[in-house]
Amino acid sequence: ALLVAHRGRLVAERYYSGADAEGLHPINSATKSLCSMLVGLALRDGRLKSLDETVAQLLPDAIAEVTDSPARSVTLRQILSGRSGLAFDPMHFGRLAGAEPLVHYALSRPAVPVATPGWSYNAAMVALIAPILARAQGADLSELASRQLFDLIGVERFEWRRDRDGNSLAPAGLAMRPRDLLKLSALM
Repeated sequence: ALLVAHRGRLVAERYYSGADAEGLHPINSATKSLCSMLVGLALRDGRLKSLDETVAQLLPDAIAEVTDSPARSVTLRQILSGRSGLAFDPMHFGRLAGAEPLVHYALSRPAVPVATPGWSYNAAMVALIAPILARAQGADLSELASRQLFDLIGVERFEWRRDRDGNSLAPAGLAMRPRDLLKLSALM
């Protein structure tokens, strides 16, 4: 799909390979951006104290089950900026999404330092955003997105892939209509 907006108006739209305006299309890793927005709203509302809170502070019950987790001292800021210092092979996303429980799997990943300092793709760390927000806000990602964003900008239909525990996946899994993704992009 190709959509072009100018000054808040849709000026061009074209679909390819059988896609159409009404179909729900996976936005894959752009799901992370939406999760970042939800974290920002939780901070604004005082549901989360700071981006510098650690996984141990944000998920104390889960950390109590995996006391030696290398993720325990990773901050929310590091998760959101891709700077956890831990590596995760993106080819293992299927294992992550199918893990039961996903939180235990993510926290149990070994401490594999990133090859070079700085940014590293780590879907396991991003997956922790879902339980962090659920604990802070008392709702699943899809419910939060619907209530705090989608209803406000007119997104009526979407699907969100869930893990084996039934929770929305934070690293990927959201599917939207292209026009609704355009609305979300304009909001960002």
